[in-house]
Amino acid sequence: YPQALTVPTEYSEWRNRFMLSRLRIVLIIGTFSVLTFILLNLSRYPNFDTAWLSSNLSQEVILLFSLGLLHTQAGRSYPALIFLLLSWSITIIPQFWFLQAGIAKFDFITWTLVFLVQATFIPVQWPLHLFSQLGLFICFFLIRFLTPAQFESQIANADITLLYLYVFWFCIICNIAVYLYERLQYAEFKGKRELQAEQQKSERLLLNILPSSIAERLKQQDSTVVADDFSKVTVLFADIVGFTEMSARMSSTELVELLNKV
Repeated sequence: YPQALTVPTEYSEWRNRFMLSRLRIVLIIGTFSVLTFILLNLSRYPNFDTAWLSSNLSQEVILLFSLGLLHTQAGRSYPALIFLLLSWSITIIPQFWFLQAGIAKFDFITWTLVFLVQATFIPVQWPLHLFSQLGLFICFFLIRFLTPAQFESQIANADITLLYLYVFWFCIICNIAVYLYERLQYAEFKGKRELQAEQQKSERLLLNILPSSIAERLKQQDSTVVADDFSKVTVLFADIVGFTEMSARMSSTELVELLNKV
């Protein structure tokens, strides 16, 4: 029972460490990728839109802020918050820039790329992936139906229903992939912990039979024969007078304690 209770806790700790290491990689990639697009667009379009630049700079600031959070106690304790900051900084912030231009941008190319990166680099906690997707879609549909913004996508005159269906199934596939990966990862983690527990039991049993030095040599050597060579030895045979009668009057525990003292 104790082993069964500690496995979920240990796995949760391992998963947090895994998320932090992967978030660091994704944040570094995201920071440099956004920066390259900023530099590319500034070089090609000197008369840039200040709202567009503000949007991209906001993304860059949030990515750098999230990267800094990885080195704080709060960030290490709640990697899910950094995950959401990363996801929404790329997907939701541009919506407000498009809204200023009167556009409800269905940016499915960027969105699916973000969801794919999340599922590839951070394939744990599928509900968190789903939550990040739902947050984006709620924001988009609020802009779409509660403001006068006009619908727009990367494909001119595209079938809106087809685009919705495409993104819907893309998210479903990503989330199922994350769920299946984490299920397999948890089974592997649990199997390793059970194997370690059995190895510890075997070692304790071995130490009850043999001296620790011999037990260590048995574990390190391939051969099961462990022998030492001594040039000079003394063998002592001893007999305890009346041992048979005495053992009949004593319990097994008392007898062993007596022999240990002798």
